[in-house]
Amino acid sequence: MGKVLEKVKQCEAIIDYEFKEKHHGVEALFTYTGNCQELGALVEIKKNDGLGILGDIILQDHLCRKWLELGLSKKDWSRIRQEVASNANLAAIGKAKALDACVVLNPGQTAVQDSIMATTVEAIIGAVDLDGGKAAAEKVIERLSLSHDLLKPATTILP
Repeated sequence: MGKVLEKVKQCEAIIDYEFKEKHHGVEALFTYTGNCQELGALVEIKKNDGLGILGDIILQDHLCRKWLELGLSKKDWSRIRQEVASNANLAAIGKAKALDACVVLNPGQTAVQDSIMATTVEAIIGAVDLDGGKAAAEKVIERLSLSHDLLKPATTILP
């Protein structure tokens, strides 16, 4: 198995999701438009920023539905969105989960910058949604701990 598919396999282990169509995983990890020969033929892979936009929307939809369900304030929503879906948080989570080792960098780049890591985390969520649907994407969001304390239902402590 080639280097790119090894990175997809590593990503799948981290997120606990196996792509039915490997090209979705490959596209999520590519940080530039380039060619990949590991999918049975020479295939052009687009930069993952389009999938990143989709993943951002899916993440915010997931968070918003939980916020709405709990009846929290608009101020709480702003806080949740800014703290969970920020590039800084997404990059930190991606690196903490070792997803930076899965990123396919543009030849010549040596380090996964925070902006690249954040986009890749979003792209992974978008790719999982395309590959396995909303429920699969939501499970990955949960596995990556992309949540906020305000979204945890309050528990009643009995005397």
